[in-house]
Amino acid sequence: MELSFRASLISGSDRVLVVDDWIDTGGQLLALKALVEKAGARYIGAAVIVDGLNDHKVRRDLGLRSLLSVRDL
Repeated sequence: MELSFRASLISGSDRVLVVDDWIDTGGQLLALKALVEKAGARYIGAAVIVDGLNDHKVRRDLGLRSLLSVRDL
């Protein structure tokens, strides 16, 4: 799978908050964070409805906030 976005959508002065419904491994959000930073914008964190991560380091690296943990379901 290839993850991308149009570079013209963000500029170096933008701050980016990524919003998603569910996170499981964090791979896609980590890749998106890298793309945002490569574009020169400031990644400020991620917000999800359900957090299914097992890796606390990934949660910290993403600045992740969630409404529910998968354990709550």
